Amino acid sequence: MKTKIISFLGLIFLVALSIKIYYSLQKAGYFLTIENYFKGSVNILQSPEGIEDIEIDDFLNIAYLSSLDRRNGGALGAIYSKDLNNENSKFINLTQKFNFKEFKPHGISLVESKNRKFLFVINHSTKFEEVLIFEIINQNLNLIKKIHDDKFKSLNDISALNLNEFFVTNDHNSRSSLSRTLRDIASIYTGNIVYYNSGISRIIEDNIGYANGINVSKNKKYLFASSTLNNELYVYDLSNKLKISKINSHNLGISPDNIDIDQEENLYIACHPKTLQFMAHAKEKKNKSSSAIIKIIYLPNTDYKFLQEGLFVDDGMKISGSSVAAQFVKNNKTTFLVGSVFESKILELQRE
Repeated sequence: MKTKIISFLGLIFLVALSIKIYYSLQKAGYFLTIENYFKGSVNILQSPEGIEDIEIDDFLNIAYLSSLDRRNGGALGAIYSKDLNNENSKFINLTQKFNFKEFKPHGISLVESKNRKFLFVINHSTKFEEVLIFEIINQNLNLIKKIHDDKFKSLNDISALNLNEFFVTNDHNSRSSLSRTLRDIASIYTGNIVYYNSGISRIIEDNIGYANGINVSKNKKYLFASSTLNNELYVYDLSNKLKISKINSHNLGISPDNIDIDQEENLYIACHPKTLQFMAHAKEKKNKSSSAIIKIIYLPNTDYKFLQEGLFVDDGMKISGSSVAAQFVKNNKTTFLVGSVFESKILELQRE
C-alpha cells in the first residue's frame, strides 16, 4: 500500500513539474515563431559595444548612449553622444576625460530641471551600486554628484523627476550569484522599485520578477515599470508621492526591457522574444537572439486600459538582444535608435 501511495505522489509531482516547465518555457517564448517584420527602412550603424540604454534630447536631437563591453569583465564603459541632425556624425565619448578607474554604466535618464539638463547614470562599481549625476553643458558632461544607498542592490534602470528625485529598479536584491539564479528558476522573485528623494529612499514595490525598465510619463502622472521574467508592464499612480500605488498591469506576452515614452505619451518597449536564446547569446557572441519592439498606448479611462502594437521583429541577424528603442522625429517620420546589451552596432529604424 505504501509503495502505491509513494508511486501516486511521485506521479503527481512529475505532472506538476511538467506543467511548471511547460508554462515556464511558454513565458520564455520557447514556442514562439519569429517572423521578421518592420514597415520602414532599417539602417545599421556600427557603434561602441553594448549600447544598452539611449536617451534623446528631443529639442536638440542629440542622443546620449550608455556603453559597456559586458563580455569583458575588466572593460571600462562610457557615455557617448551622437548628433542625430547630421548623417555623418560620430559617437563622441563624453566620459573619457574623467579618467575613471572603473566605470560600468547601465540605465540612464535625461531630465531638465530649472532650465538645466542632467544625465543620471547607473554605475556598477566594485564596492557598491551607485547613481552618477552629470550636468550637460554645451553637450559636455560635468560630474556633480555620486549617490549610493543601502537599497541600491543590483541596479538596472533609472528615471529622474528632477535633480533630487528619481526611481530605480533593482533586478534582484543582490549582485550576480548562483542563489539568485536558482530563485529565478523557482519563481522566487526579489526585484524591486526604489523611490529616492533628497537622501531618503524607500521601496515602493517588491518581489518583482527581474524589475527592468522604468520611466515616468511626460505629464508626471504615472510611473511605468517592466518585469522581464513575468512579461508584465506595471503602472503606478504618482499623484501622492507619500503613497505610490500600483493601479494597473498588462501582460505583454513577451519579455520586456527598457521603456521609452514620446511626447504623446506613447510607450515603446524593446523586448526579448525568446529569453533562452538571449541567455545563450549572453554566453557566446555567435549565438543570435531575436529582438522586438512594441508600442503601448495607455488609456486609463477605458475598460481595456492598454492598446498594444508590434512594430519590429528580427530573428537576431540585424540586431541581437534589443534592450532599448529610443524614439525621435527625423524628416517628419517616427524614427528609433535601437540598442542592445552586447552588440557593437545599433539600428536606426524609420517608419513608413
